[in-house]
Amino acid sequence: GTWDILGRIIDPRLEIVRQQNGGAASARNAGLESAIGDVIAFLDADDLALPGRFEIPLQAMMDDPALAIVGGGSEVIDAEGYIQRNEIHPATDTYLRWITLFNSPFTFSTVTVRKSALRFDSSVIPAEDYAFCADKIDEGKGLLLPDILCAYRVHSGQVTKRKNDLLRESGNRISARKIHQRLGADVPVDLVFLMRHLLAFGWDRVPPEHHALAFEAERTLRHLFALFKQGDGLDAQEAARIEAGLLERR
Repeated sequence: GTWDILGRIIDPRLEIVRQQNGGAASARNAGLESAIGDVIAFLDADDLALPGRFEIPLQAMMDDPALAIVGGGSEVIDAEGYIQRNEIHPATDTYLRWITLFNSPFTFSTVTVRKSALRFDSSVIPAEDYAFCADKIDEGKGLLLPDILCAYRVHSGQVTKRKNDLLRESGNRISARKIHQRLGADVPVDLVFLMRHLLAFGWDRVPPEHHALAFEAERTLRHLFALFKQGDGLDAQEAARIEAGLLERR
């Protein structure tokens, strides 16, 4: 009923764009092409914007002109809208530059960005939001706020439930690409997958038959971090915390 609801709103600030269904990347790109403002906020159809969703990130961007992307915490709800838990993981630019080499910590319905020529890459569906966020950080600084900005709905029909294998494969390819772009290192996709796994879950879920490759993945992670911390503009204390976490991960 979204189209009918929007059609009943009389407000000169609202422009409604409708196109044939081509997936999330195509829809978001259509929105980016139509947007005339300097700041763009995303909200997926199955999620809810909470009070402050737009004002809080906008204020952060006004306070720091170097920010290119801002996200926040989320309230996880089920299909009926009942709250399951809160996900709040505030993070600074240094941590975001490191972790987006492997994954996106952003809940996309909390993401606010400065307008630029960057568009969503349809070749990495269904992980195009990870690619977008990682590429956006290469345009400027990133920030994850402690404020809860959206209600993120978990249900059986969402992409992360239906396309887990595709999501993982696309994520591996994006990660390998970002590692090459930022650090100049070429890492095989099987190692990339295990590095992403170790960062997310540690060693608990690594089957014994994969331990040898996981040890290599762990060594590669530390090598990549050694390259990463040579970069400019990093917060030394945050970099030290990340490195300590890598050393005690197992």
